[in-house]
Amino acid sequence: SKRIMSAIRLPAVVNVTDWVAVNRDQFLPPVCNKMLHTDGQLKLFYVGGPNQRKDYHIEEGEELFYMERGDMELKMLIGNRFVSQPILQGQLFLLPGNLFHSPQRAADTIGWVIERERLASEMDGLRYFLETADGTPTLRPLFERYVHMRDLGSQVAEIIAEYRRSEEFRTGQPKKSASDNADTAAVAYKPELRPLPRSLWPIGWTSINKNLTTLKSRMAARPWRFFLASAATSF
Repeated sequence: SKRIMSAIRLPAVVNVTDWVAVNRDQFLPPVCNKMLHTDGQLKLFYVGGPNQRKDYHIEEGEELFYMERGDMELKMLIGNRFVSQPILQGQLFLLPGNLFHSPQRAADTIGWVIERERLASEMDGLRYFLETADGTPTLRPLFERYVHMRDLGSQVAEIIAEYRRSEEFRTGQPKKSASDNADTAAVAYKPELRPLPRSLWPIGWTSINKNLTTLKSRMAARPWRFFLASAATSF
């Protein structure tokens, strides 16, 4: 057991306030993010603003958003409708997988996002939609790229830079065919779009504290149930 313990290397505890202050110059447009934890299954990064993006990201896994200071807006494509979900300071929002989404952040805001390691078979997509004269997005793709996401801190920015060099960006018009408008991976990879559950809303700290209080009282009353494999279905 001593050998096992000596082989485990625990990550260092991070003082988030100091870390954000040291890395503030990294929260720059267009993506404005800086990775905090990148090793292992979960990826956590902080995001600043201003960050008014027109690209929509999609991946197969869920994403957890939390606003530490200030508010943000998360635009989503649900079915054939564009919707906007505010996430206020102190609120969590769990985004389901396979939903096109576009985070919009104001200046002097800070929040974090947790994503998970991608499977080797998975692809992330970034899509720009053709817009009307007043800037309203349509359902018609203007430009898109799909890649296997290995580095959340750099690959999104690379696709955005590619778009800004593209003919589609210069003209505001898509190429003639879908195969011309996207790379071969985008044509071959079609993520399954899902509707947003009606019960999914941002969670404030009041709700979280209430749920934690309920959980603690249940554990105090019957602690042994939380060590059984069937405990997960008893809530």
